[in-house]
Amino acid sequence: MKWYPLKDLTLFANYTYNISEVAKDENNANLQGNYLPNDPRHNMHIGLQYQNPRIINMTLLTNYYADIYYDNENRLKTGDYWTVDVSLSRKIFERFNLYVNAENIFDRKYLVFKSVSSGDTIAPGVIVTTGLKLEF
Repeated sequence: MKWYPLKDLTLFANYTYNISEVAKDENNANLQGNYLPNDPRHNMHIGLQYQNPRIINMTLLTNYYADIYYDNENRLKTGDYWTVDVSLSRKIFERFNLYVNAENIFDRKYLVFKSVSSGDTIAPGVIVTTGLKLEF
């Protein structure tokens, strides 16, 4: 969904309900009906975008991910989590775009990968990227 309450402002949201199940496994019939790993059943993104090239372009994005399984047997599971991202950009001169992007701005810790044998991998925290992009 998108809504344009003001000329420069867009509010948006999207939601995905995804049931990815093993229909049949020739090697392991016990996997039939299990959810696929690394694929959340529910995810949602809600945000706002302000675009005024004379001042600044900004996007604020909230992300939600429901329970995720990390193995085919559906034994390794993580709880749901939220993250918030922000992006700022401004065109300078005629062909350059200066930008800064920050993901997970509240430094929320959540599992990226879970394993019985090799241990868990935690999200790295806040990720900030900056740059100057030449546009043709």
